[in-house]
Formats: sequence, C-alpha cells, structure tokens
Amino acid sequence: MFNEGGYLDRYRRGELYERVRESAPPNPALPFPVGTLSQRVAWYDRQTHAMVAVIHRYLLPTGKLGGSGLPDPKRLYIDDTIYYV
Repeated sequence: MFNEGGYLDRYRRGELYERVRESAPPNPALPFPVGTLSQRVAWYDRQTHAMVAVIHRYLLPTGKLGGSGLPDPKRLYIDDTIYYV
C-alpha cells in the first residue's frame, strides 16, 4: 500500500512534510555507526496538514538512511481508515 500510494515519491517532491515523534540511539547490538538515530516520523500532507503516514528509519550521522536505505512504513491513514503493521 505504501509503495502503490506513492508516499515516498510524494515526500521527495515536497508534497509531504515530516515531524519527528521519537528519536533515540538504536540498540547498540545493531551494526550502525555511533551517532545513528532510530526515529519514528509522521508524514503530513502539505495542503491539508492531515497525517498520512508514520514511518520508522535509522538516520545515519551522514544524513542518509541506514538499513535498506528506505523508510519502513508503520501506519497509513487513508480516508477514514488506519492501516498498521
């Protein structure tokens, strides 16, 4: 649903904006460099300001995403329905 809905493309085009809801160092057993953050981020529609998705990401000190290099969707808000993992 996340891929089919084009959420990442919309985010990259600037149609969505983000607010970091949680941010902390990841489990030290994970193979990430020091300074990496495990983040839960809400994405909002720039026009309506409605929350459209919640994602998880590992933000590396370089500003790039760790792991797969893509956000991991946790919730999608479509019309009046919430889809979650």
